[in-house]
Formats: sequence, C-alpha cells, structure tokens
Amino acid sequence: MECIAFFLVLIGLGFDATPRLLLTATFVLAAATLIGFRLLPARRLGVAEIGMTAMLLALITTPLMTHDVAVAATLLIRFCSSGSA
Repeated sequence: MECIAFFLVLIGLGFDATPRLLLTATFVLAAATLIGFRLLPARRLGVAEIGMTAMLLALITTPLMTHDVAVAATLLIRFCSSGSA
C-alpha cells in the first residue's frame, strides 16, 4: 500500500499515471527501504531518503523531475508513512 501511496504522491506532483511510473515508484521505495534497513540503526537516518531521491533522479528522466521535486516526493511519502515503520 505504501508503494501505491508513493505512486499517488508522484501523480500529485504532476507526473502522468502510467504503469511505468507505478513500477518505478514501487522499485524506488522498496530498494531504498531495504538499503536503509540493512544499515546499522545509528547510521541509517537519512540513508533511505537520500537513496530515494537519487533513484528518482536517475530513473525518471522527464524534465519535471528536478532535484526539488525528488526531495519533495521523498519527504512527503516519508512523513505520511513514518507511523507504519
């Protein structure tokens, strides 16, 4: 459900709702969460968020995806889902 929420955040930021965007959102969120989880708790603060921002910039190549939009999408999904972790 969190992956769908991330997909909806991206749509809300102006991206077209496509199957590719859904797959990208799912991959980015899952991969960043796993990377952050595998690191020691004392060092993982921000690792998943930095990874999500970097992956969004690398995988979504439309002109709409700027650094500011990637950071906004990352922070929105993290603030909205922080209670589920």
